Amino acid sequence: MTVSPGSHGNNTTSFPSSPIIYSGNCSEYPPLCCDGFNSSCYRGCFCDVACLRNHDCCPDFTATCVTGEQNGTAINTTVSPGSHGNDTTSFPQISYSGNCSEYPPLCCDGFNSSCYRGCFCDEACLQNHDCCPDFTATCVTGEQNGTAINMTVSPGSHGNNTTSFPSSPIIYSGNCSEYPPLCCDGFNSSCYRGCFCDVACLRNHDCCPDFTATCVTGEQNGTAINTTVSPGSHGNDTTSFPQISYSGNCSEYPPLCCDGFNSSCYRGCFCDEACLQNHDCCPDFTATCVTGKMRSFVHNNFVMTMIM
Repeated sequence: MTVSPGSHGNNTTSFPSSPIIYSGNCSEYPPLCCDGFNSSCYRGCFCDVACLRNHDCCPDFTATCVTGEQNGTAINTTVSPGSHGNDTTSFPQISYSGNCSEYPPLCCDGFNSSCYRGCFCDEACLQNHDCCPDFTATCVTGEQNGTAINMTVSPGSHGNNTTSFPSSPIIYSGNCSEYPPLCCDGFNSSCYRGCFCDVACLRNHDCCPDFTATCVTGEQNGTAINTTVSPGSHGNDTTSFPQISYSGNCSEYPPLCCDGFNSSCYRGCFCDEACLQNHDCCPDFTATCVTGKMRSFVHNNFVMTMIM
């Protein structure tokens, strides 16, 4: 623990350097809970809403900040006394409604950790399986189990309010080909039109019905789709499908082979190890990536070639 002398003279320093000592929980006085993404909301683990998706929450985050319960049992609301004296604190620290439709209705595009009411109301919740139970009815279809939901929001300080669902401004076409056509590589929660138009949708089974025709093959059921997009404010526009050109193999230069599960490892078919389990490999995956002489792996967005 001796630091080599320099301009500061001989100096013996103890590590870890104070004052950073983390409790490892959110409930220690004063309890810590933060909305959205907040890197400062940290006690050796995180106490912000984003930790739910980043899988780095303190073990008592949900009990302290969201539900007030641990394994279905109310947590002890007495905070151990310290310099602040005896203190009884109510948990959870933040009150969430548990739905998207409560006034004002909440619906967010893409991935948004602040779009949270004890559950999420952003498009990404569909892929992360953490939506509020009324997300689809409030933000996508306006229906719950095929029945129009009640459009009267309970009155509060805002007075009587009748709200139309799905909540504006999110109006989805339900397809990828509507002008401008939408196609995204990899995993992209913003690539959404009431269904997804990113490559990851193929594995998540949540693609728009015209994703493959629009973005991958240019064909619907083996027949070339109409390449004329209906004119609008953009004037007459003829769009070529598919939107992205894929080679359909892993061996085209530079060869593509990826470890594990990688939705970006795609050439109209997959070239990652997970394709073997998902039965969606390119036809030359095994020859290129498993038994072949050359393996090329994507790591941190760089293609690295290894001679076997």
